[in-house]
Amino acid sequence: MQLSINSENTIEKMEKMEKIYVIGVAGSGMRGISLILSEMGYAVCGSDQKITIKMENDLKEIGIKIYQGEDLEILKEMDAVLISSAVKETNLILKKAHELGKMILTRHDIWNLWSEKRNIIAVAGCHGKTTTTGMLDSIINPITPGNGAMIGVPGKRSAIWGLEKDYFILEADEYAKTFLALKPKISLILNIDRDHVDIYPSDQDYFSAFLKFAENTIISGGSIVACGDDTNIWKLLKPLQNSGMPIIFYGFDGRNDYLINIESGEIGNKFYLKGLMDGDRKGILVTLSVFGNHNILNAAGAILAGREAGFDIEILSKNMLEFKGMERRQEFMGNLKISNNLVPVYDDYAHAPAEVLATINAFKKQFPDNRLVCYFQPHTYSRITEFWDQYLIAFENCDVIGVGDVFGSRENDLNPKDQFTIQKLLGEIKPSKTIQNQIKIELGGTDVAGRNILVILKPGDILIALNAGTGREVIQKILSENV
Repeated sequence: MQLSINSENTIEKMEKMEKIYVIGVAGSGMRGISLILSEMGYAVCGSDQKITIKMENDLKEIGIKIYQGEDLEILKEMDAVLISSAVKETNLILKKAHELGKMILTRHDIWNLWSEKRNIIAVAGCHGKTTTTGMLDSIINPITPGNGAMIGVPGKRSAIWGLEKDYFILEADEYAKTFLALKPKISLILNIDRDHVDIYPSDQDYFSAFLKFAENTIISGGSIVACGDDTNIWKLLKPLQNSGMPIIFYGFDGRNDYLINIESGEIGNKFYLKGLMDGDRKGILVTLSVFGNHNILNAAGAILAGREAGFDIEILSKNMLEFKGMERRQEFMGNLKISNNLVPVYDDYAHAPAEVLATINAFKKQFPDNRLVCYFQPHTYSRITEFWDQYLIAFENCDVIGVGDVFGSRENDLNPKDQFTIQKLLGEIKPSKTIQNQIKIELGGTDVAGRNILVILKPGDILIALNAGTGREVIQKILSENV
């Protein structure tokens, strides 16, 4: 767990700083923070073991200098060193920073600082944060171009500080309990479905963190928009609403304050959003460029969060059509040529069981006449073993399931044979009644998975990679070689 390791006057000290060194500056989280710190006026530099030439050049263009290897002399000039939760105490740069007496900052400290300077709209939940944060930014930014944003994937507006008078939209990651550093003016809570078992040993630990996050919002004088279809959200937050707290629920279920209605005959990316005070009116029509019920819920939450921020709900709803999706979320990668026919290929970040289930169901609904082929790369041993039963039903609507080797991430030191085998996982997955002759295959590591995928593809298939690791690289490789 990585909360702040500093005293209460950290913000005062940070405001006097000029130079910050970032360990892991090219990582998905630290890169965005580094860009924003640079825009705020800090002199930012850093290092990263896995940086590419393109990443280095992109950072250099905005004035962030990269030091290769472990150049320790530069630390003497720094006011502080910023680390991610992935940095271990054995890191030589961190050890040197300690020796030099440098202040060590975490993401918790940065987000605490931002909360003091900006009106934060925080998007929280186990699933859908990146997409919904992108949606919220895309519908608010045309109205108020000065808003800032911090989104967990690369993009033109993935890390923008903007004008301090305007809202700052933040993807509020719960890993390492960092979202508890925030003091949001508006919190959008999408779902509460336990994840990150290395941080949250039990369901209660996870639920307690989200309750604290909600309470922090209320204490800061803010309001909450939450998906009332989610059982855990309802149990946790409905008592707060009953006690007078400013909480708005939305969803398909009739118990919510705002109801989503998909009229029969619609293709699945149009819906009406209706408040309980709308009477006989259908509500506001929203049209999406992305598909799936999970994205309808995401869009409804984003629109209502924008409404809580004071923006016109009809304008927000019209702006939603311009949202075209985020990297690694239903992302179309290209077509594979199979027997002189084109097979569309998609990449999706889904890796937790609820995400996998929602993504497969969305694709099955969008492409009902095609055979759906899923390449799943399990992400961390602890997640697979902890949520084993959920994974067994997550693939029930998939026609062909190909499972690759586990992407261990921070758990590479674990022995997978002590946890489970891919054969056991495949053997216990059961199809739904609508899937005939479900095919299950072990694809192996990234060096062979691509070749094995090509063997099973047929004309008329839809291929989707479900992964938060290196499965995307497998897809990119077979696309580049399939000419």
